[in-house]
Amino acid sequence: MKKRIFGMLLMLEGLFMLLATAVALYGRIKYGEDDWIALSASTGLTLGTGIFMKRLFYTKNTGTQMMTRGDSLIIVALTWVVFSFFGSFPYILYHGLALSPINAWFETMSGFTTFGVTVIENLETLPHGILLWRSLTQWMGGLGILAFSMALFSSGEMRNSNMFMAEASAISMDRLRPKIGATARRLLIIYLLFTIVCILLFWLGPMNAFDALNHGLTTISTGGFSTHNAGLGYFQSAYIEYVAVVFMLLSATNFTTYYYISARQFSVLKRSEELHWFLLLFMGFVAFFIVLFTIGGFPVDNEIPATFNDRIRAAVFHVGTTLSTCSNIGQYSDYAVWGAPFLGATILMKLIGGCTYSTAGGLKVGRMLIFARSIINEFRLHLHPHAIVGVRISGHILPDSLVHRAVAFMMMYLFMTIIGILVFAILGYDLATSADIAVSSLSNVGPNMDAAGMHGVAKLILSFYMLAGRLEIFTLLFLFMPKAWKK
Repeated sequence: MKKRIFGMLLMLEGLFMLLATAVALYGRIKYGEDDWIALSASTGLTLGTGIFMKRLFYTKNTGTQMMTRGDSLIIVALTWVVFSFFGSFPYILYHGLALSPINAWFETMSGFTTFGVTVIENLETLPHGILLWRSLTQWMGGLGILAFSMALFSSGEMRNSNMFMAEASAISMDRLRPKIGATARRLLIIYLLFTIVCILLFWLGPMNAFDALNHGLTTISTGGFSTHNAGLGYFQSAYIEYVAVVFMLLSATNFTTYYYISARQFSVLKRSEELHWFLLLFMGFVAFFIVLFTIGGFPVDNEIPATFNDRIRAAVFHVGTTLSTCSNIGQYSDYAVWGAPFLGATILMKLIGGCTYSTAGGLKVGRMLIFARSIINEFRLHLHPHAIVGVRISGHILPDSLVHRAVAFMMMYLFMTIIGILVFAILGYDLATSADIAVSSLSNVGPNMDAAGMHGVAKLILSFYMLAGRLEIFTLLFLFMPKAWKK
């Protein structure tokens, strides 16, 4: 049963790869591009392997077999590894790129995890099929590979809430509908509608249809891959950047909020404390950056917003793309040269991230709320040792087990951050850069990071960190527990 699931998942990846192949064939006819060969071969290999595994491991009682929580964790973690392995074939086989296996793996993992850092130095030279495949990897990874599978496949083994919970970037995932497949389909429809509207609004600006398609896919997924080296800054358009901010914030919001809105339960907007704090953080950081821009005193004068309108635009875009953990690059995005206050605030935003069960990474605002209120409760217990206190979020008292998981995740996140800082410092990076790299990879946000010049070891470490961050750390680390492989 478990092996058959991998077959079905590879078939899904092959179908998405087929879309990129179709675009590559169109590029062959219209522009004389030759990436169709690499994409066709990769599609055939991926689809063929998926069909073979699905048929080889077919059993009549597949739908009635039960999977434990441990089984689900293994399947989810391995799915992302297997997807990245097969997804790297177009980069390896396309002679115009000539990427090494490590670079191809890094590019694919950066796509699926929505990290958004690229090792490709000249994006403008890439053919249409390869560019679309890069964007599709982020779009699939944004909502989640298993979420796509559960929405599109109706077979029994894909109707497993444990797998959905193991992949979901959430503190908890309510059973919104009696069947997990129906929940996944509703979320996929919402995700698709956001993507279509974002693409259309980009197209109304200075983007052509292909640029709008790619940037719509990567903005909604909060991934940030672009068709241009300068990212969204290539278009020199305030309209494009403000549209991107709106959809980055929408995507960084808990998707169950939209689920309830689609069911006409609008009260969720009033009672969601996480959403309120997320918006307050966004506005607070924007105000902070505007003040910093106004004070001035920059160590360099290039790429500094000159007018007040440009400062507002730069602040709004930079906070939007960082807090949503999207890696979109705007006209003013080189925060590393703006000075230490900008760098420190940016690392803090990367650390916090977006809301739970969104496409964003980071610790998540919900966990920060739980952690903060747990600390407040400790002070109360010092004053009143016999008081019964609980962590209340959005009017509900959270179970102790949920609070413990949230705090454990934060501790593990900070522990891995410290280890990452030490490792990258050993590899030759200064302390500030090491901290930025470690937090960026765990939070899956990486604008302005030069990965092309990194050592292969650093890329492999980054790949591990970005996957750990996307799978909420414990799901990936479960693979290294001997007990996980006993059955």
